[in-house]
Amino acid sequence: MWERFFEEDEGVAQMIWIHYGGKISEISESALPFPHRAGVLYKIQHSTSWTDGGNEVASKHVSWIRSFYSYIRDSPDLLFTYGADGSGGGAEPDHSLVENSAASGDDNGKYVSKSPREAYINYRDLDIGTNNVKGDTSYKQASAWGKKYFKNNFDRLVHVKTVVDPGNFFRHEQSIPPFSF
Repeated sequence: MWERFFEEDEGVAQMIWIHYGGKISEISESALPFPHRAGVLYKIQHSTSWTDGGNEVASKHVSWIRSFYSYIRDSPDLLFTYGADGSGGGAEPDHSLVENSAASGDDNGKYVSKSPREAYINYRDLDIGTNNVKGDTSYKQASAWGKKYFKNNFDRLVHVKTVVDPGNFFRHEQSIPPFSF
């Protein structure tokens, strides 16, 4: 992973690892819109930036960060885990990255996935989908990112949006759309 990370030679690559656990795990996933709680070890933000070359080099750096993310997501040498005892507390894996420790012989069920299935709305990832620029966005379309950001809370949030903002005045590229009847 680190060799791939340092391939970004002309930009500044970052991985910010936010540790989870403790009190955050005591709050139910459904208590608040933010569901990423029990069983999540880390939230990882991947980014790159550059100062030279402007828009001419943007595609190179964006391509690199997408490639790096794909490597982490798909690599058989990396595993994603959650829950100290492997139980996960009923939560799905969530960007909780650890290097494969098969050499230690301690993989007694705690490694549950090599594919992150969720995302954090404040680390917006437009690659997982966006609202239509013109016209309504369907529930099915918005579920592509809404379920990753809000898990089972997405349905409840769509209902609230439909009641509070049926005209979809408050919106952005990945906002929750109102349900269309």
